[in-house]
Amino acid sequence: MKVSAIYLDTQGTEYSCYVTRTDHGFMLATAHGLRPITFYIEGSDVAGGYVQFLDYRFERQPGLRVCDYFESMNQLRAQLPWPQKPAAPPTPVQSQEDFRLHVEAGDSFRVLQEAGAKGEMEYRASRQRARQYALQTMNEPDARKIAAGLRVNAEFAAIRKPRGKGAAFIVKSGE
Repeated sequence: MKVSAIYLDTQGTEYSCYVTRTDHGFMLATAHGLRPITFYIEGSDVAGGYVQFLDYRFERQPGLRVCDYFESMNQLRAQLPWPQKPAAPPTPVQSQEDFRLHVEAGDSFRVLQEAGAKGEMEYRASRQRARQYALQTMNEPDARKIAAGLRVNAEFAAIRKPRGKGAAFIVKSGE
């Protein structure tokens, strides 16, 4: 009997994926390989950025009596994992900007070059802003890291200090 997990996006579009049994339990057999059955699955190609688990669908095998179908379906339902809904849905990942050029039909090569140069300048400016922001956030002093570094330095300094009131030299006579 084939089993599918049914998921819905925020607009009500239904998605399904076959469920397979492995050594580690039941898993979703996706185009990108096996993955665990979870309540939310994130994806950039679905409305809202994620789909949520709805139910399982069972395909009836030809020639199977209805009573046998329901019995095997109930046995499978008892074994299948039922994902628990987390407290909050995942936050959708922001999609990247679209840097494709839009040029009308019949435009000259010069117009195409200008549009390409403009798009490239916008892309470079965007990358530069992202780089500046990343450098700015990385170089901000973190009070916890500074305190931890000072503590470690103080521990090493305490280890290196000589014990007592100075160095003692032992001098043997006659040598």
